[in-house]
This record gives sequence, C-alpha cells and structure tokens, in this order.
Amino acid sequence: MFGHRSNVHLTPGITCSLQAGLLAQQDSFAPFIWVAVQSVLNVVGDLVLIMYFKQGLAGAAWATVVSQLVGTIGLVWMYRFRGQVMPHSRLELAPAIHSAELVLVVEACV
Repeated sequence: MFGHRSNVHLTPGITCSLQAGLLAQQDSFAPFIWVAVQSVLNVVGDLVLIMYFKQGLAGAAWATVVSQLVGTIGLVWMYRFRGQVMPHSRLELAPAIHSAELVLVVEACV
C-alpha cells in the first residue's frame, strides 16, 4: 500500500488517524514513542543525507518521507500488537483512505 508512489502522500493522514485512535483509547504513550522515533530518525537522516552524502534539499525530503513511513508502520504495528481491530484487506481499508484523502484535500485548500 505505502510502496506505490501515489500513496506516499497518505502517510501523514493515516498517522494522524492512528494517533487519534490510540489517544481516544486513553493510550498516549504509544503515539509519543512513535513520534519521538520518527523525529529522531528524521534528524539523523537529515544530518547523514545532507552533510555526509551532500544531497541537500532532496536528502532532507527523503529523510522526512522515510521517517513518516517508519512512524506510520510503527503505529500500525502498535495497533496490531495491542489487539486493536485493524482492517485486513484493501476493501476494508478503502473508507479510511478515502477519508484521509478528503482531509488532505481540505487541508490543502485552506
């Protein structure tokens, strides 16, 4: 799902939805951990790609995308680990993706 180029833009919306779901269940520790991991990975990725590999702005962008993917995958794993209900097929996930696309479109228009 996340590997296709046109779906990478959905990761922030899915991450926010997963964080909201965990917070609604009175679990603030899991989102905190994954946001911290995502932030540290982004900073380290920025330093390595910009300073060491001399990638500039493209390196910063790649570090951000990779850290967002890791954070999203981590939150999905946390949902499964904690025994929460997660969709198992694309058909079950389609309404959530559609909602995330609507949120992104509304945010882009504002």
